[in-house]
Amino acid sequence: MSKKIKKFLQAFWVKFSQEGIPKESAALTFVTILGFVPFLIFILFLLPELPFLQLETQLKDIIISIFVPSSAEHITEYINQLINQKIPFNLFNFIILLITSFSLFKIINDSFDNILNVHELKKKGFVTNMVKFFGMTVFGGILILILFSATSMPIVNKFIDFPFLHKSSLYLTPVILLFIIFSLGFSLIPTINIRKNSILIGSTVSTVLWILFKSLFNWYIATLTNIELIFGVLAFVPIFLFWIYANWIIILSGVIIVSILENRHIRRPKISEAKQKIRLTFEKIDENNEYDSICSTTISPAELKNILGKMLSEAKEEEEE
Repeated sequence: MSKKIKKFLQAFWVKFSQEGIPKESAALTFVTILGFVPFLIFILFLLPELPFLQLETQLKDIIISIFVPSSAEHITEYINQLINQKIPFNLFNFIILLITSFSLFKIINDSFDNILNVHELKKKGFVTNMVKFFGMTVFGGILILILFSATSMPIVNKFIDFPFLHKSSLYLTPVILLFIIFSLGFSLIPTINIRKNSILIGSTVSTVLWILFKSLFNWYIATLTNIELIFGVLAFVPIFLFWIYANWIIILSGVIIVSILENRHIRRPKISEAKQKIRLTFEKIDENNEYDSICSTTISPAELKNILGKMLSEAKEEEEE
């Protein structure tokens, strides 16, 4: 067991270094700053307004607990304003938000595919990517509604009223939602199909890493640093940027775990079609259909295609005659 864990960790570190995860996470941090707010508004457009769920309040608390460290209070105020502010729903706003959100999805899709070595396969079309995007958004929204509906039911509220359970629900709900987000991301964002076991393990490890890192990060900022002395009133900006950056390192590390479990972590060189060769080995026979010798040769896929095409056309002509 210890040898397997050591081998797994070695494979993880090699893949982590090869893919340049710190650099890739920095690029995705910049993209997230530009695309996350439109994506959040797009989700709010899709989710129905149900007063008994207090959806906006619960969604605000979840977003703050997951995406914002407790030390970035100014970001919390901004998210409060964003969720409380109503943007008129019309076709133009919907199209703009759709394009921005899908662009963010496509960039993340390319990053996941690169780690999973999907360059070996033929990329799927625009329609397939749109179906995956809406599937992740709508299905994720439905799961959020189900979770919030369950916690809003009278029979559940009676149990949650107990101090211990109420306090536990405040911690468990973000963790469950985070696990759902990781699971949806690992299953729907990549171009290839991922096994359920790999998704489960990758999502679980990523969720645990996120919980540990957030606790450590908040403790470090609150106890060991006084960042306001350096950055002044803009102290929340580097905190928030580093938090997003660290989140992307955790997410991409989860994708690496999935790639190892799927045995797709070894990058194979991409060979152009012009350089590809096919080796043919055939047996020569004499007039009596007895073994004569074995010959071998290499030809390109295009040449093999032409030869097979001629053979099929000649066979078809003979049948017609």
